[in-house]
Amino acid sequence: MARKRKQGARLRQSASAVSAGFLLALGATPLQASAQTPPASAGAKAQGVGSKAASGVPENQVFTLGEITVSAQRGDEPPLGTSTLDREQLWDFTREALPEALNIIPGVATTTGSGSRNESVISVRGFDRLQVPLLMDGIRLYLPADNRIDFDRFLTLDLSEIQVSKGYISVLNGPDGMGGAINLVTRKPVKPFEAEVRASASFGNDGKYSGNTGYVNVGSRQEKYYLQASIEQRDMDHWRLSKDFRPTVAEDGGDRDHTSKKDWRVNLKAGITPNATDEYSLNFVSYYDDNAKGVNVEFGTDHLPQQTLKAAFHFRRDDHKERQYTAATNFMEPWQKTVEDTVSLALEDTWHITPEFDLVGGISRDARLSRDAEEYANNRLFDQPTANSYATNYQAAGIYRYSNSGKAHLSISDRTRFPTMFERFSSRFGGALSNPWLKPERATNIEIGISDRLLPGVLGEAAIFHSKIKDSIQSVPIVFG
Repeated sequence: MARKRKQGARLRQSASAVSAGFLLALGATPLQASAQTPPASAGAKAQGVGSKAASGVPENQVFTLGEITVSAQRGDEPPLGTSTLDREQLWDFTREALPEALNIIPGVATTTGSGSRNESVISVRGFDRLQVPLLMDGIRLYLPADNRIDFDRFLTLDLSEIQVSKGYISVLNGPDGMGGAINLVTRKPVKPFEAEVRASASFGNDGKYSGNTGYVNVGSRQEKYYLQASIEQRDMDHWRLSKDFRPTVAEDGGDRDHTSKKDWRVNLKAGITPNATDEYSLNFVSYYDDNAKGVNVEFGTDHLPQQTLKAAFHFRRDDHKERQYTAATNFMEPWQKTVEDTVSLALEDTWHITPEFDLVGGISRDARLSRDAEEYANNRLFDQPTANSYATNYQAAGIYRYSNSGKAHLSISDRTRFPTMFERFSSRFGGALSNPWLKPERATNIEIGISDRLLPGVLGEAAIFHSKIKDSIQSVPIVFG
């Protein structure tokens, strides 16, 4: 039996839910012994998930150039459809890895040790990691082959905040925002000289050593420029299974087999601030050794009467190479190359009807252009058929601010996701057929929500949302003969 992604299957799924959260989070983590030097700029500790104003972290410590675009946001109010974890909250709850941090946010769930690759995966209101883009400082993190990113490889020690958009995300942020987006915003220096050192050791419930984490950051903020360098690493020896786990042939219990991992990241940042309104920054972050390059450009103006008009252009080229080694015959295939371009052009207009009421509308046109797709089979290298794909995305929202701290909103977004190279071209070691003509899947997200500051430092949110998926991409068994 062969399996392939079938283009003609038009599967529809829908889900409705009520989401409510008083964003006071309680968390529990394995016992840790740590020696830490607190951030030099730390202030009063906030105990909720909310806006930057709710915490003691200075807003200028956030690398604002790296924040995702939020529609119709004013001042320090909570962004539409977006939850934010700031640096102080990550510190308070000892969330050193991204999955641990995301579990604090209502509507987000993570699963550790998923699948045969021991990966951590996420779900944002039911949308998985393929349908919720991961960004760092507003730049898409994307694995050209299958985009199956292991979220546990991302640490939080050098972050100023984590932004999670659920359902509604501006078209200005680029393609594939079918179910929202997760953006990791790095920090920037705020003092003429600042340094931070952290070190921690982790222990399981049985008191056994399970790993360590280290972080060093040095930075300087001057009148016209700033510089920063940081390095972080985590060495995990294992994680322990539940006492209720019953041993199997593959796993004998106790310390789970093959769960050790080591992660590290270097972050270098240099910025120029020639005046109070302009900022130019060059960043270097090391993570994956994949070949993807591109450019994002955004323009905006508020010179039109009662309107804020923005436009954005995104381009990314993905270049994937692979080959397979067969140990039984000691044969190595020649390199096979797959190249494609992703392009997006977006326009968004915010109409400030009154000081209390905004209307937002946006549209984008995305294209996925296949340039090359090679395959090796039957002792020969050949070109697979290729096909381009196009999609149009829409969004609209109404925001009413009934008080200085409270607002209600109604939003709708109709967004798509292009299938990955793996979904279109992988033969799964002979167990599937390619489908270069596979269309994008689409989701319509509708939400009614309200948010307000209940007490100083405490933000409350409630939302009712409905998501409908069209042309869901799934494997379809095909029987020949």
